[in-house]
Amino acid sequence: DGRGGRGGYDLAVSALVPYKRLDLAVRAYARSGAPLKIAGAGTEYRALRDLAGASRNIEFLGRVPDAALLELYRGCRALIFPGEEDFGLVPVEAQACGRPVVAFSKGGAAETVADGLTGVFFREQTPESLQAAVQKHAKIQWDSNAIRRHAEQFGEAQFSAGIRRSIQAVMTGPPSAGARLRR
Repeated sequence: DGRGGRGGYDLAVSALVPYKRLDLAVRAYARSGAPLKIAGAGTEYRALRDLAGASRNIEFLGRVPDAALLELYRGCRALIFPGEEDFGLVPVEAQACGRPVVAFSKGGAAETVADGLTGVFFREQTPESLQAAVQKHAKIQWDSNAIRRHAEQFGEAQFSAGIRRSIQAVMTGPPSAGARLRR
């Protein structure tokens, strides 16, 4: 849902595990002083807290109920997605709320985020590259309705229709070799 005001914080939603690369976000935001809320729990919690050190701008929220997470999405300036995932549902959820995504340019995010329309990519997994993308994001006037429309292509109805088309294509199959030769 695209309702709600644009809040004064950026948001990361993730399991706190090494491959999610939240260390990049913590480092970048500790340097910049910009507000970052991190929703999630996991084995890297202590390490990330230690990395944040005395940075008062980084808030660890732990596990967040779905209703509260929806409000966090609606209120954030941007979703920060520093890891590489096969698909990554979190960027689609944020876009469904009309919020842009700052994401690493590989993996599923490269398929679900439209650079310049629904988010901004960074090409290197470094705090500096992420910070530059966040700064680029801040200069763009985002259209929350366009972002939401983009996310709708990943909705349940579109997924079901795609599965039906794929099954139908497999069931009907290509014409047999004999049928091609008779033409």
